[in-house]
Amino acid sequence: MSAPADNLLVVTSWYPLNVRESGDYESYDALAEGVPEWIKLPLVNITVESFENQASARGDLQVSLVRGCNAAIRDTLPESNYSGHFHTWLNDYALNDPIKFLTILDWRLAVNGWGDSSFRSQVEDLLASGNSAWTVGEWGDGHVGLVRRVDATLAAAAAQAISAKTAASHHLAEAWQAAYGLKGNPSSAYSHAIKAVEFAAIPVVSPNHVKATLGTVVSQVRQDGDWIIPLTREKDPGYVAGMLVSMLEALWVGQSDRHGGNLTPIPVTTEAAQAAVLVATTLVQWFQSGAVRRGTI
Repeated sequence: MSAPADNLLVVTSWYPLNVRESGDYESYDALAEGVPEWIKLPLVNITVESFENQASARGDLQVSLVRGCNAAIRDTLPESNYSGHFHTWLNDYALNDPIKFLTILDWRLAVNGWGDSSFRSQVEDLLASGNSAWTVGEWGDGHVGLVRRVDATLAAAAAQAISAKTAASHHLAEAWQAAYGLKGNPSSAYSHAIKAVEFAAIPVVSPNHVKATLGTVVSQVRQDGDWIIPLTREKDPGYVAGMLVSMLEALWVGQSDRHGGNLTPIPVTTEAAQAAVLVATTLVQWFQSGAVRRGTI
C-alpha cells in the first residue's frame, strides 16, 4: 500500500537549482504530456489502490472492477485477486503506453464518479504537482474523467455555459470533450461547437427560419446591423456589433473539413478545434444569457 497522496507537499514558487541557474523557467513550467516520470509511481499506486478491496487486509483486487475495465477498454488486464500482477501491468503501461494507462485511469474516475472525493482529489493533486497536461474534470453530461488542463477562468466560463442543460449546452459539452478529452477528435469538436452556437443563436436571431444554420445567423446579424452585446465604445459605436459578426463568421467559415465547392477540405487541427470551442463558449453564454440583443448603434 502506498502513502496517501494527500500528504504531498508542493512549494509552488520554488525552482530547481539548474533551472534558476539557466533561467529556463518556461521549459520547466511547460505542461507534460503522457505520464510524467516524476509522478508515475505514485499515480500508478493510487490507481491500483482504487481497484483494491478496501475491506481486505491484503489489498486484494475487486475482480469485478478489473473485468469491467477490460470490457470497456478492450484489454486483458490480469483478473486475479493478487494486486501485484495488476501493479506490474499498470506500471508497464505508464512507462511504455501512457495513453493506455491514462485510459484505465480515466475509466476508473468515470466509474467512481462524484462518490469517492478522496481518490479524485489525490489524482487531481498529483497531476497538478507534476505539471501534467491532464487534470480531473467533467465532460459530456456530468461524467468525471481526464480532460486537458486549461486556464481556470476559461474552464469556469465553459462550466457556466454547460450548466444550462439546453441543447446548446449539450453540444458545447461534447465539443469540449472532443477538443480537450483524452481521445480528442478535432473534427467532432468543431462540428459540435457550431451546433452549440446554432442552438443558442437561431431562436434569438432567426426564430421563424426552420432551416436556419450558423451561416443564416451570420447573414441576418450583418443585414440587420443592430445586434449588440452590452459593451460600449464611445468613438465607434458600431465596433461591438462588428465584433459579434466577426466571431460568428470566423467560427462558420473556419470549419476547414466541411466546406465544398472550389475549396479542398482540410482536416481540422487540434489548435483550430480548441479555438473554435473557446469562441463557441463565449457565444453560447452570450446568447443563452440574453446578452445579445437588438439595440441602437
